[in-house]
Amino acid sequence: MAQLNWTYTSDRGQRYTIGMYHGSESGHFLVYCNSKIILIDFHVQKSSAYSFFIENELLEIKIEEDGNGGFDYDFTLNEKVETPKNQERKKRSSKHFTWSMAGLVLFALLIFGIIKILDNRNDQYLSLNKSKLLKEEGLITTARVVVNPTGDDQMKMTYAFIANGKAREFHQDISLLQAGLLPVRSGDQFKLTFLPQHPKIHDIHFNQPRRKTLKRYKELVLNKLLALHSELDEQEASCILQSTIEAKGISGLADLFYQDLSKSEHPKHNKESFQKLLQSKTFRKKLKKNCSDLEW
Repeated sequence: MAQLNWTYTSDRGQRYTIGMYHGSESGHFLVYCNSKIILIDFHVQKSSAYSFFIENELLEIKIEEDGNGGFDYDFTLNEKVETPKNQERKKRSSKHFTWSMAGLVLFALLIFGIIKILDNRNDQYLSLNKSKLLKEEGLITTARVVVNPTGDDQMKMTYAFIANGKAREFHQDISLLQAGLLPVRSGDQFKLTFLPQHPKIHDIHFNQPRRKTLKRYKELVLNKLLALHSELDEQEASCILQSTIEAKGISGLADLFYQDLSKSEHPKHNKESFQKLLQSKTFRKKLKKNCSDLEW
């Protein structure tokens, strides 16, 4: 004969002792609660299930054949059948789920807000310390530009570079007059410095063109020199151009190229900056060294 006991505690804290007897030969089955019989069945010789209420909860005892001529027994609380208690439980569960989801959403929004604040502070820090960070931690690469003139000296520019093995692309509106640049065209390449952890923090250096672009700039300025100064031959003009680069770099080339413009036409490079270049000691020294026979 099988004999088992379980303890069930109700929602209000009341303890109940549930016991059962199951005759091994007769199959007679009996269930009692706190020594009071609540269920009897006879000749139970196969898997069965029995339900009964304690207070307002539906409880079950399941009898399962074990395949060896015996039985296994399980005592469970049935929360699926549509009883008033289970309906109330589902409503509470639904409300709990709704409030839990609302709490999760609010928590996610809070975390998102904190992350956003931290990101903004980090972006502000990076922006305020851009020059210092690029100088101390920046890596150097090459940027290739694509330009689209939009009127006067204004143009929209797209430039791309490789950072951390990934292509990056950025857009910028630029003014040739404000930047003091020589004419830029699609395909030109310039030095670019970027932060490896934050590639969006970078500087493109228009005063440091790469070899192919520098060659084009030299040809552009050389042709302008020859056009404005008929007294110079190509060798003399080339010597002046080289002396200018050694004395003042790309900024000096811009002085040569825009030498026929007034200050109002080009604020940074114009007739005045050209004259200052010619009178500077560094340029005169380079000119004397490179072009000893040239009086200019």
